[in-house]
Amino acid sequence: MARGRLITEFEKDCIRIGYARGIKNATIARALKRTEAAISLQIKAMKEAGTIGNLPLMFMVDDVAAMLRSAGAKR
Repeated sequence: MARGRLITEFEKDCIRIGYARGIKNATIARALKRTEAAISLQIKAMKEAGTIGNLPLMFMVDDVAAMLRSAGAKR
């Protein structure tokens, strides 16, 4: 049973983009205000389901990746 709030479809797309662009799980987690464990589990589930490579509209991938990097940067 899930203990935290569920991961939305938008967050799943952000995780896919971050994974595809080589952004570390910790950085993605900070940007989405989630735990690193939640991000790692979601990546594992998407790999097993074969959906990790299903990136959203390609024109926005670079913008979302830049947002993840800046929002997830350590301060």
